[in-house]
Amino acid sequence: MTFTGAILLFILGLVIILGTSSPIIGLLFNENPTPPEISFYNQWSMPIVMIMAVFTVFGQYLFWKKYSFESLSSALINPLLITSALTIILVIFGEIRDLYYMLYTFCAIFAVVGNTFVMVQLSVKKPKLIGGSVTHVGFGILLIGILASSAYNSPMLDQQIFNYNEQVKQGAIKDEMGFTVSEPVLFLELKLEEPKVINNKYIVTYTGFDLSDQNRPGQQTYKLLFEPIDGSDPFYMNPEVYPMLATSTQDNVQWSVDPDVRSGLVSDIYLYVAGSSFIKQRNDMITRRANVNARVNQDEEVPEVQTIKFEKGETVSVDGFEMNFLNYTMEDETKLPPNTNIGVRAQIQITHLASSEQFLIEPLYALYNDEEGNTFVFSPPVELPGYDLTFNFSKVYPETGEIDLTINGLDEEYQSEWILVVAEQKPFISVVWLGTFLLMIGFSVSIFRHWGREKKK
Repeated sequence: MTFTGAILLFILGLVIILGTSSPIIGLLFNENPTPPEISFYNQWSMPIVMIMAVFTVFGQYLFWKKYSFESLSSALINPLLITSALTIILVIFGEIRDLYYMLYTFCAIFAVVGNTFVMVQLSVKKPKLIGGSVTHVGFGILLIGILASSAYNSPMLDQQIFNYNEQVKQGAIKDEMGFTVSEPVLFLELKLEEPKVINNKYIVTYTGFDLSDQNRPGQQTYKLLFEPIDGSDPFYMNPEVYPMLATSTQDNVQWSVDPDVRSGLVSDIYLYVAGSSFIKQRNDMITRRANVNARVNQDEEVPEVQTIKFEKGETVSVDGFEMNFLNYTMEDETKLPPNTNIGVRAQIQITHLASSEQFLIEPLYALYNDEEGNTFVFSPPVELPGYDLTFNFSKVYPETGEIDLTINGLDEEYQSEWILVVAEQKPFISVVWLGTFLLMIGFSVSIFRHWGREKKK
């Protein structure tokens, strides 16, 4: 029985290793292999752990005492009766309708009840030997927690999306082609500083993102404020998105996510960013560069840029940026081209509203004469790091002190910063942790028992 349990553990480990390694193994046969769906792990691991759950009970009974088939059957009558009763109760009150889940629940409860019987008997006779039965009880509780936290998992949505999904269930939503929509919306759209009521439990506000002091180049840490409607303490969640440098190219950035989890006694909130205006801007920037290069190569005209007039001290907000014209500074003559009459720089402070990033740029405006005495403007572009924007100090109005700032790369119409969030409330995670802790306690008891025995030898 011990050997059989070890083989089952080996098979389960093999399934997980093959699944998680499939993108690497797949490179031998495919240029762009994809990892398996979650269903792959469920379909293979569920029957294996169900057999393991049953075998833990048989293994414990047979490990400590010799049984015949008849005596083992008699010893298992009470555990089986209790298991059957508890399974029926859970099926009724938990509204379990899937026969496969019913069988899974029976096996998990049988592991808990059967090993508890052995644990109680050993506690009376030989308490030092309860390590294995405690571990197996923890394994059974872990299986119950995994099913409960998955089956009763619920997406966190606002009322509008919830109503839409209800209509999808009723078959009342049609797509542009007239076909019935069958897939519900499982993500949440949040705009910068625009609160939304989620699940009638939280007021959630997207407050921006942070690009500074990150562990990975290009990583964004998004900030979401959760304010419980019941008046309890508010809290922040900070999911992360970052480019996978190993698999990304200059023309195609592959993004990955780090979810954030808010742990609670009864349930957890699991949340990750599935998209954002920042990521869209980055992807569009790559596309725009490619299109501009293509048009330049074909001698086509590049689209016009925007010109904004500033007066000293004025602040202008456009396309998610706040631009403040601080002052003029005179340029060092030694750094100017020959025959330059005047050279002046404009100090512009730029703030990206969503991330609060600040930049100080100093574009140059200079007038110079050629050999024939003609006057020309010299206004080299200044690039804003990370945003594919360039600025030219293109004109001065001496009578008013105003300037023209020509900007290349801004969208024609400003759209507020937004993120798409997949958020789920996972109940009964505490049951998973309870099972995990019991597993570790049982392991520890067994390790210390064997350690003490070896020390005596």
